[in-house]
Amino acid sequence: AQHNLAATGSALLQVDAAAEFRNITVADNHVDGSLMAAQPGNVIRAYNTIIWGNQYSALGAQPAFSLVQGVSGPGAYLSAQPPGFRDPANGDYRLDSGSPAIDAGNDGYIMPNLEDQDHDGTPDMVGTDLDGNPRLMDDATVVDTGTSANAWPVVDLGAYERQLDSVAVGITVTQGAGLETSEAGATASFSLALNRYPGATVRVAVSSNDLTEGTVSPAYLEFTQADWNLPHVVTVTGVADSVIDGDVAYTVVIDAATSADAAYLGINPPDVDVINRDVLPTYRIGGSVTGLLGAGLTLQLSGPGLVTPETLAISANQPFTFAAMLASGVVYTVTASAQPGNPTQYCSIVNGSGTVGLADVSNIVVNCGAATTHRIGGTVSGLATGQAVVLQLNGGGDLTLTANGSYHFASQLEAGASFVVTVRSQPEGQLCTLSNASGTMAATDVDNVQVDCAPLLAELHLAVDDGYAYSRYGQVRDYFVTLSNTGNTAATNVAVSAQFSAAFDGGNVAWQCLGGGPGASCTAQGNGGFFDQASVPANSSVMWLVSVPVLAGSNAATATLTIGSPPPASAYALPANVSDSNTLVIFRDGLDVPYADGTQARADADLLAALGTDTGSASIAVPAATAEGLDVLRRVTVGAGRVEVQRLTRGTQSWVRLLRRDPNGQEHAGRWSALAPDARLVLGSLPLDAERRLLLLEGAAQPASLPLPTP
Repeated sequence: AQHNLAATGSALLQVDAAAEFRNITVADNHVDGSLMAAQPGNVIRAYNTIIWGNQYSALGAQPAFSLVQGVSGPGAYLSAQPPGFRDPANGDYRLDSGSPAIDAGNDGYIMPNLEDQDHDGTPDMVGTDLDGNPRLMDDATVVDTGTSANAWPVVDLGAYERQLDSVAVGITVTQGAGLETSEAGATASFSLALNRYPGATVRVAVSSNDLTEGTVSPAYLEFTQADWNLPHVVTVTGVADSVIDGDVAYTVVIDAATSADAAYLGINPPDVDVINRDVLPTYRIGGSVTGLLGAGLTLQLSGPGLVTPETLAISANQPFTFAAMLASGVVYTVTASAQPGNPTQYCSIVNGSGTVGLADVSNIVVNCGAATTHRIGGTVSGLATGQAVVLQLNGGGDLTLTANGSYHFASQLEAGASFVVTVRSQPEGQLCTLSNASGTMAATDVDNVQVDCAPLLAELHLAVDDGYAYSRYGQVRDYFVTLSNTGNTAATNVAVSAQFSAAFDGGNVAWQCLGGGPGASCTAQGNGGFFDQASVPANSSVMWLVSVPVLAGSNAATATLTIGSPPPASAYALPANVSDSNTLVIFRDGLDVPYADGTQARADADLLAALGTDTGSASIAVPAATAEGLDVLRRVTVGAGRVEVQRLTRGTQSWVRLLRRDPNGQEHAGRWSALAPDARLVLGSLPLDAERRLLLLEGAAQPASLPLPTP
């Protein structure tokens, strides 16, 4: 089935000798020549065969006891009887209920099962169909039109034998639950199909019992022998009646079938119930504009009947109408979403809100007059007695306020104008801040520019952190000390100092100021303890990096650094002292892992590099930092000791220094120097005197050096 042979003279079935085809189906093929062809002098015969829906120039066979389109003769069926395939469009050529090919063959031309096609071990006189199902299955509901000389059931025509009895004659109506139409023209549909092949065309008329609520299309359905089993769709369309009458039920009436097939004549399928949903009539909203001189007037229509408001630009004194249609009973509001300018005007809306009735709304009047101006002001609070704050509006018009309460500027602004209120001068010993101090004038006064005054106070906070919970004996610890000011005025000459517990070598403390925000200041660096004075603006901070060795021979169990204010007390109140304590251990994993527990000893065989006694240098790779904390860029062996090039990273900033660990485990550190992201470091060594060498590190913001004992 469904072959297309376009070559000149082609044939679908071609044999070299005489041939017989029995119980085959040849359907929906297209060939240029004969459908079947044999060598000259030979004859092809077709028995119990269906040949239908093909295109060819010649049949090329002699059919008998077959159903052949366009062919009649002795033993052949007329072309007026289509075979009643189940679903030929999708390649299913099995026989559907009531097909004229059922029980219509001749058992004298059955294909025998001589080769035991059913695999039961016994050759039979009757073979199987194309599905492997048994032949000679009698359909009890179909009148036999074929012949059987052996008192067997009559064989079906074609390649398939129907295995079940055909269903009874009937008409099925298929519909969804609750069919609905609407007065807005919404449609609904259902379908009819015959249950069984008809002996003649079946016609069913359909109609609406209330044409004021719904119409039906088509007016009747015809089921032929070619499309009887396909759904025939009926479409129902709602009708608007311009009356608020609620939802109305009506019926699609299905008349009794008419047909030359007596079995279908008079079958009356059930009627179909439909509900036509009421749709309220809708009306337009509009009016007129008068007095308009400027440009940019925009009207807006809003209300619960609109998903989003509709805007309408108005450019002249003329009638206007919004595009939206609103139902009767819906509340609407028309406003001016943008007032005209050049010249500036204020347009008021007359009859701008209401409820839609049973007609278009056309009485809205937009009346544009001269521009109006409005005041700007607010409230003052917290202003001390005897003090004054001076405000400005848009850079001028000084307004001096000497008491708490409401205020207004003398000058006024038109609607749509921008405004900015600023403080020109502050009261002595106080800071006044503004809220809602800028914006665009609406069509009313601005009364919410608040002036809140408070005493000038510096609020200072201290913090100290080295990022670790443990330290080794002899290790240099690096602490970040932060002084921040969250107050509203600067704090100057704030004294900050450190107290070191007995575990530290306080005489070898080195510290440096890392700076802070604009206006912040502190001493660049210092040695031997930590003491400094800093100035910190409001909402700013300063930070120090304090490096202090832990004594290798200490008997302490912990090392604690305490930061506070030394006596005499500063003029600015510092909070309580803050401390950072590390537990001292001899060995613990994680020492040099940033922000880990702080005491890991590293294996460094692959990083060791010995510098000789002569002057020399080595380039040091500086990979990108992957985390905050301390890491080692290079290790150098010096006699029995070891020197490390260390990097400290916090946020996006990094620093480098040299640190020596002597054979006793005591660490000696140089100063930290800021490291640029693309810096290239070089480590060198030169003799200092007979007993010492000088190790140099260059490439950072400041060169770093560290004296070493000569090995």
